Amino acid sequence: MFTRVKAALAAAAFGLVLASPSLSFGQSADSRPVTIIVPYSAGSASDILARRVAEGMAKALNSPFIVENVVGAGGIVGTLRAQKAVADGRTLLIGTQGTHLMNKYIYKALKYDPDKDFVPVVNLVSYPNLILVPKSLNVKTLADFVALAKSRAAEKRPLNYGSGGAGSSSHLGAELLKLEAGIDLAHVPYKAIADTTSDIMGGRLDVIFGSVSTFAPFVANGDLVALAITSAARSPILPNIPTIGELGYPAAEFSAWNGLFAPAATPGPTIDKLREAAVQATVAARQTFSAEGTYVEADSPVKFKEYIGREGQKWEPVIRKLNIVLD
Repeated sequence: MFTRVKAALAAAAFGLVLASPSLSFGQSADSRPVTIIVPYSAGSASDILARRVAEGMAKALNSPFIVENVVGAGGIVGTLRAQKAVADGRTLLIGTQGTHLMNKYIYKALKYDPDKDFVPVVNLVSYPNLILVPKSLNVKTLADFVALAKSRAAEKRPLNYGSGGAGSSSHLGAELLKLEAGIDLAHVPYKAIADTTSDIMGGRLDVIFGSVSTFAPFVANGDLVALAITSAARSPILPNIPTIGELGYPAAEFSAWNGLFAPAATPGPTIDKLREAAVQATVAARQTFSAEGTYVEADSPVKFKEYIGREGQKWEPVIRKLNIVLD
């Protein structure tokens, strides 16, 4: 079950350069590679996506691609690296609802503007999260978990949850469940949700919200217990896991997403070529994504921007209600 994660870690250790530097996708020949910055760790859902898409884009554009993990501050460090890059199409960013939506509502002094500093290239994929607990917690249902959380809070020993950092779907999913179920959970942030794996399996964490693509194998092998999935419909690859709405919390439904972004001043024709290659690469891998519980989106930049706007209208009042504010 660790094959995919090991492959990602190995690729990260040595970098990932794909295709021969024979022809630029721009106006003239250029041997420089395109770097896709992933602001999360190797083995994360964003990282695996980036490497898969980079391989397809390298073939489509006949240009070398490198995937670089720049980790820290819930995705902010890598996003700042991309913000400062030359806007020539040679630096791209895997952005998420955390980096390009939630952070602007959570941080009082965010050092980048998601709307002004970046241009959306394409919304690549979306995926729900699983609510996961270790076997040692001895709960089988979400109702049991909520009851345990309430009893532990009454004893001043709240259960904890791990996340991939402030603004991540793993963070906000847990906070939303707290709000809807009326429970208390202590937040333990990590650099990335994949970094919680050993601690959740070892029982040092009580619950995490982890992507289907990353954690479904652990559920299938019985290493972790999935209490619910956060999508509106059940996942085809885990059909026995109920949705959070089925279990009485429809307001806690959500799906995370990963998109491709470029620095704001990147020329339009370059964006068009990058989008075409990214869509081709993502659609070509649709079967693989589907087998992992991930949904291919492949929206146009305009539709992607409109989608982010709608998501902002949905999440801003929720974040204000949750009173999540960071410096």
